[in-house]
Amino acid sequence: MRVLLAGGGSGGSATPLLAVADELRRREPNMVFLYVGTRDGPEVRLVADEGIPYVGVSAGKLRRYWSTRNLTDVWRVASGFVESLRYVRRFRPDIGFGAGGFASVAPLAAARWTGVPILIHQQDVVPGLANRLLVPLAHRITVSMPETLGHSPACRTRLRGNPVRSRVLRGNAREVAALGFNPERRDRLPRIRSHPDLPGGGGPRPTHPGGSAPRACCRDLGDHAERCRSTPGG
Repeated sequence: MRVLLAGGGSGGSATPLLAVADELRRREPNMVFLYVGTRDGPEVRLVADEGIPYVGVSAGKLRRYWSTRNLTDVWRVASGFVESLRYVRRFRPDIGFGAGGFASVAPLAAARWTGVPILIHQQDVVPGLANRLLVPLAHRITVSMPETLGHSPACRTRLRGNPVRSRVLRGNAREVAALGFNPERRDRLPRIRSHPDLPGGGGPRPTHPGGSAPRACCRDLGDHAERCRSTPGG
């Protein structure tokens, strides 16, 4: 089977695709992948680390607010569609798969244009604009949380949770120890000096409300934590 993976602009839209690719390769070592993303997004490095062939195309951000860049990004999206069409016809995938992100629209639309069935995954509770545009084209939509089921046709939507790469589940004891954590102690937060080290995650980008919330929490936890890590985006 030949699988087209599409998405990018942030690492968050790439990691579910790589998790699925990792599991598919474990089940079927001869499966072939092509990842289509942006030319300079964080997904470039993530995909290279997984050893998956990668091509970058033009991508315009899909904004729901006024910006002068909307005028030029419309043409970038159109250009990305034409470029993606060329790669899709050359690769001849059996299925296309995306998990949101503005860079997923053009490649998956191109795949559907050539008759390739596409599947999209929705990680967040509320679908983003990219996935909302792709829902009419998708043969199957999977979601991470029950609250999201009502945002797409029930006959094509399935609750599946969020895929996680096996290397993340395994962890790396050496890297954990380098951060001051004790991998042998799982009963409590490991401590550096007198306070715990608190990791945190956020929304898709630092300017998004979901990305600012962890930073606000870190300020409140300043007296109780030695270090508070907030890592929005990829």
